Amino acid sequence: MAFDGNGNYNPPAPEYPLMPQTVISSADMNTIIRDIAAALGNCMTRDSQGAPSLDLNLFTKKIVNLGAATNPNDAMRKVDVDTATGDRDMAGHRLKNLPAVPVAGTDAVNADFVNTAQANRSMAGFSLTNLPAVPSVGSEAVSRDYVLGLSNNLPTQTGNTGKVLQTNGAAASWQLPPALTLYTYQNSGGL
Repeated sequence: MAFDGNGNYNPPAPEYPLMPQTVISSADMNTIIRDIAAALGNCMTRDSQGAPSLDLNLFTKKIVNLGAATNPNDAMRKVDVDTATGDRDMAGHRLKNLPAVPVAGTDAVNADFVNTAQANRSMAGFSLTNLPAVPSVGSEAVSRDYVLGLSNNLPTQTGNTGKVLQTNGAAASWQLPPALTLYTYQNSGGL
């Protein structure tokens, strides 16, 4: 086949070029036609009659005037990515390497930021769904259940005025503070 590696087609020699005022043999003409047919068989048609045999390399060129994506395997236009709205199903995948502090109010946040948050955070009604149950590193986005789980692991504060939180390493509970004698206080550097 006579493509030159840059996408240019050259008919086969010595059958081509044909000379004026000469008889064309059927063998020469058939060779040219078969070569053209093979070359056309390696081309993509406008109506997508056949799938490409290799990945398409655009050599830093753009695909322009792309239609809006409607199916999961459709290519996305930049405008669709830049203006994406709605919930995203993360299917258990993680967002990693998020910045320590979000820049805009719509930026995703990581677990460290949420754990030290001092103000409400808003995603303007949108959400990330199916985040992993537990982040593996502090820079990952976390789910609502994970955040609520941090406080749900603590016993209720109702009726525990004056008590202190104590743990045995597995569970937390409210206890009365240990009795402090004047002797203990003095020997711990108190007076």
